[in-house]
Amino acid sequence: MLFLSAHQLVYHRLSYWIEVMIANSSVVFSGKPLAVGDILPTCEQSTVITIQHCTSGDWSAIGNALSTLPQLHALSVLNCSAGDSFYEQLVRSRTVTHLHICIMPSLISEDCVITSDTLVKVTAMRQLEAVTITCPNRE
Repeated sequence: MLFLSAHQLVYHRLSYWIEVMIANSSVVFSGKPLAVGDILPTCEQSTVITIQHCTSGDWSAIGNALSTLPQLHALSVLNCSAGDSFYEQLVRSRTVTHLHICIMPSLISEDCVITSDTLVKVTAMRQLEAVTITCPNRE
């Protein structure tokens, strides 16, 4: 039989709650330049990551870092300048099951091009259960 004082019990419950929160963590990067240091080791236990309105000097490295996260199940890349180099690295992920990509036409440039070949690779990721790719019309 295990006996815990009230302090130990509160500590135990708090520790469990913190572990659960970390294990089920959701991270949002919004409106900032991203670097690998933002992803690793900060997001190693994250299950959901949203990247919106972000830029990066090395999208390939960001895609590679995300592909190594062991707990990442859902990823949203919204209105970012990520292109082929990012997604070519991301396809190495074995844990991402839900992927949402939204590309604003105003962001499309030479650096932010996703070719049909890359989209085929992305949608062929075996573990994917849901993929949403949107590109709103220019107005």
